[in-house]
Amino acid sequence: MTALENLLSERRGLIWDAECFLREHTDADGKISVADAQVMESKFAEIEAHDEKIAELEKAQYGTSTPRIIEPIDNFNGGAANGGTQMKPKISAGISGERYHREFINAIRDGFKFAVTNDILREGAMTQGGYLCPTELDEKIFSALSENNVMRQIARVITTQSSHRIPIVASKPTATWTAEGDALTFSAETFGEVSLDAYKISCGLKISRELLEDSYFDVEAHIIEQCGNALARSEEESFILGDGVGKPTGLLTSIDGIADAVITTTGAEITTDDLINLEYALLRPYRKMAVWLTSDAAIAQIRKLKDSTGNFIWTPALAESENPRLLGYPIFTSPNLPPPRSGAIALIFGDMKSAYTIADRGGRTIQVLNEIYAPEDCVAYILRQRVDGKLVDASAVKALRLK
Repeated sequence: MTALENLLSERRGLIWDAECFLREHTDADGKISVADAQVMESKFAEIEAHDEKIAELEKAQYGTSTPRIIEPIDNFNGGAANGGTQMKPKISAGISGERYHREFINAIRDGFKFAVTNDILREGAMTQGGYLCPTELDEKIFSALSENNVMRQIARVITTQSSHRIPIVASKPTATWTAEGDALTFSAETFGEVSLDAYKISCGLKISRELLEDSYFDVEAHIIEQCGNALARSEEESFILGDGVGKPTGLLTSIDGIADAVITTTGAEITTDDLINLEYALLRPYRKMAVWLTSDAAIAQIRKLKDSTGNFIWTPALAESENPRLLGYPIFTSPNLPPPRSGAIALIFGDMKSAYTIADRGGRTIQVLNEIYAPEDCVAYILRQRVDGKLVDASAVKALRLK
């Protein structure tokens, strides 16, 4: 890579870092603290410094400063309010630009034959091969993942630029009564951390050249539907059952190894009393945002259960966009939860956003394989993403195991 290409690549990384920092530190009102705003200012200053170097190289190489794919980032606007700063960063064009999106879709149709000489697409080229997805396409794939992956709906999802460490309290402090003038003895509170890395997951898709050359064929929608669904299924399985070897560590896998997190039914089948016991085994602060996660086979049993007055404890959804409720809490299903059987965990109950975190590492990339399927008159595409998931707060969930 040339010096100019290196600077452009570094600039993309700085922008990703700034965007990730902003997403992680913005509250529900779209504000961040004054201290975080100062960090953002330093990140913008570093990007602008790269802009100056890029302009100098462009002038030396082309005789004038040519328009870049990613336009300069202006300082954000906004003022402090309620102890925070309203953030409106002007991160414009670039991978999210309409030009890049249009050229990217055109390149998919022609198998990226002219991508190397296309100045617009070169901005999204990755050193390890492939091209960054346009923001518009990336967001649609992300939406498909969320719609078809129950764990992305109930867990906490963050975007990171590098390994992300979450500090946790390994032991809780205790409170004691003390007489007037007596010294307070501090408990030995210890801290630990959970590290979220990035495992690579890929989806391969073959498309015939006849379809690619058909202007009425929506190649973007086809990629979103096929790859989005395939990635969602694989992700959900790993987020629940993953063993942490080359993939995320699953929620069920983690809970199964924590004795205090699992309670056992009184009999061979799930009863109303078992579900009530599980509900109140969870600490009160976590019950406010708690949900159920189970299998369809378990639902078939649970829907028939009644309370002591003969009323069903299952409440059907009142609208298509809502979830059914069990004992007043939303319930979600996944085929990756085992059916009710002896010794198996059949239900998980808890505040999943506090318990489990999914970390997306940057955006998604697409790599084209023109020659390998040429005899079939097809072009192959590989959609890649990097992601991890871990249980970060075991106190936030409880599970029910059948006796």
